[in-house]
Amino acid sequence: MARSRKSKGWVAKHDDQAIPESVKRHILERQMNADGEVICPDCGNVIRPGHAKAFDHEIPLIDGGEHSEENLRAIHEKPCHAIKTTKEAKARTKARSQFAAVHGIKSSKTKMRGAGFRRADPQRTATKPLTKRVGYFPENAS
Repeated sequence: MARSRKSKGWVAKHDDQAIPESVKRHILERQMNADGEVICPDCGNVIRPGHAKAFDHEIPLIDGGEHSEENLRAIHEKPCHAIKTTKEAKARTKARSQFAAVHGIKSSKTKMRGAGFRRADPQRTATKPLTKRVGYFPENAS
């Protein structure tokens, strides 16, 4: 049963709030085709009952999306959600590096590092036997 257009969708109070079961049901109903099958908007295949599905933000929260019913959609957890998340992360990284290059900001990889501390001597471990030093133990003293 479809929800009426007059009612407002669910909006979370904070970004970590769990999605209520009723909202998940509304999202699945919204994505149903004429045959009553839930369709994944990414691959176009049917999301079968019992298969792993993710409730994904169409506009990611980090990019300014809202944690609300209107911004959520059901997609296959694997591979659709994994592929979408990877693409978004790569695009975000590329945009940040382009921004940094345009504004002359050095990344932490290209920063000059100081000399720092000298390298410490290797530590002795329980598997490495101690060697006896002459003159170190009292019984060797004359």
